[in-house]
Amino acid sequence: MITMFYQRILTLLQSFLEQDKEFDRLLENLLTKLTAELNLELNQQHHLEDIEELLIDFLEEFKINYLQKLSEADIERILGNTAS
Repeated sequence: MITMFYQRILTLLQSFLEQDKEFDRLLENLLTKLTAELNLELNQQHHLEDIEELLIDFLEEFKINYLQKLSEADIERILGNTAS
């Protein structure tokens, strides 16, 4: 059940990346910046602020484009499918 749930979530995220270039761009920028900054100087405050801003941008984009579009019925359907 859990494996099927994670597979469905992965498939959903992959479709988001294929359909929404802005989401893909923000995710790529976030991961690139996060990796670079972690490798350089994680303890410096201005780096943490840059990462925080990118993460906030990414989460806002995700919330606006995906979470708000999911209705309760969609969530119940997804959860119901994992119980099967």
